[in-house]
Amino acid sequence: MKRKTFLLTLIALTVFSSCSRAASKQGCAKNGLVETTICPDEKVKEIMGDSIADVVFSPKVTVVAYKMSPSETPGDNERTIGGVKVAKEIGKIDKMYFPIMQFLLSDSTAYNGEVIVPAVPFRATMALEFKLKKESVFLLYSFGSREISAVRKGKEVWHRHIADIRKYELFFYKIVKDKDLEFYLKK
Repeated sequence: MKRKTFLLTLIALTVFSSCSRAASKQGCAKNGLVETTICPDEKVKEIMGDSIADVVFSPKVTVVAYKMSPSETPGDNERTIGGVKVAKEIGKIDKMYFPIMQFLLSDSTAYNGEVIVPAVPFRATMALEFKLKKESVFLLYSFGSREISAVRKGKEVWHRHIADIRKYELFFYKIVKDKDLEFYLKK
């Protein structure tokens, strides 16, 4: 039943996305299903930067999810993203989740603005790696401080508040099924 609800939500978001400011492109996949790619509006491209937006919204991108361990100091041989220790590589995200992920990222009203003085420190809980050819862009999500940051070539490129972090929490909870994320959903 939960999978059916999630799939109905996916369909509703995909349909809604075609009516939003972000434009969508459709094409038929090999299995006969409609494949939707969402393109960001100009405001999102301005926030992300064209080169990052081109990677994140590419139909040929591969996305890998990571669970982060922000409270632990990384050792010399441990993997980090933007200086934050990677607790676990969750793995590739199924392409069926791309329309939801891209829809969430294409909404320019989701980004409140640059972080000046955060009320809660940025502690990345989850991360997504967008791989396109030899290029990788990482988006780190801090659910406690309600922020997102982008890391490219090992350096933070931008950092923003997110208007409704709950959408991202639900997205990650559905795709990774990590019990630790339930804490954020109960707030």
